Amino acid sequence: MDIGANLCDDMFQGMYHGKQKHIADVQAVISRSFNQLKEITVTIGSIADYERFVTHIQPLSEKLTFTIGIHPTNALQYTEAVETQIKQILDQNPKGLKMFGEFGLDYDRIQFAPIDVQIPVFKKQLTLAHNSGLPLFLHCRNGEKNAYDDLINLLQQYQLENECKFEGVIHSFDGTLEDAQKILQTQFYIGLNGCSFKSEENLAVAKQIPLDRILTESDCPYCDIRPTHAGFKYVKNPPTGVKPEKWTENCYVKGRNEPNGVVQVIQVLAGLHNKTYDEVYDICWQNAQKLFKIQ
Repeated sequence: MDIGANLCDDMFQGMYHGKQKHIADVQAVISRSFNQLKEITVTIGSIADYERFVTHIQPLSEKLTFTIGIHPTNALQYTEAVETQIKQILDQNPKGLKMFGEFGLDYDRIQFAPIDVQIPVFKKQLTLAHNSGLPLFLHCRNGEKNAYDDLINLLQQYQLENECKFEGVIHSFDGTLEDAQKILQTQFYIGLNGCSFKSEENLAVAKQIPLDRILTESDCPYCDIRPTHAGFKYVKNPPTGVKPEKWTENCYVKGRNEPNGVVQVIQVLAGLHNKTYDEVYDICWQNAQKLFKIQ
């Protein structure tokens, strides 16, 4: 399963850095990904993302699921009107709505939204998430200050004050072993993708995360596993891609990750944990079944 695919990104419409390089091929991307995966969840981090998803992406496959929330780098966009829109979407309980998010804290890119804006917006969205009953799809990235400490403390404080218990996943994990241990002390899963395997230090951390606490994701079109990454040594038969301007029908684009990049994530985990591909696939799918109540 891919718990986090940014299929609303312009790259899947053939747009790179504001320039049209080829026609939209998101339909082909979705089709070939479902040849490898049982489920794909499209991440939504703004109202604009949601509108694009409903209009252009969701009609392409009834099997797609999605999230709804405001990404921390979009925290300055969070207004009463936006909150009302999110409430309306949640009240409608549209088919395929899987998690509340993507929301959280990003202390690395505070040029988009300062910390003193992100934290109040995070708290407001915790209330929306609590009322929705959905699992949480959380974003957390360290900067000069450790974001995991604040994120987990705010979660625990809210749960204590409101006598509730959240479930969910902290996605795209690339933190330290100490950060991972903080998450493992909670009930949350850890989402891993190609950005989780860049360095030998990353691999050492990933090896310490129990497989029964891991969910797999692509975070496409980003976070592919590149030849320069430490985890690449575990990848078998990586797809070969062409430059965007050389695109032809049904080909991969170099440097643009796809949902089926999860295949390589599972290969790396299998290598790190001395398991077969099928064993890791089954464990991670069972984790998803447990969190999302999939029969």
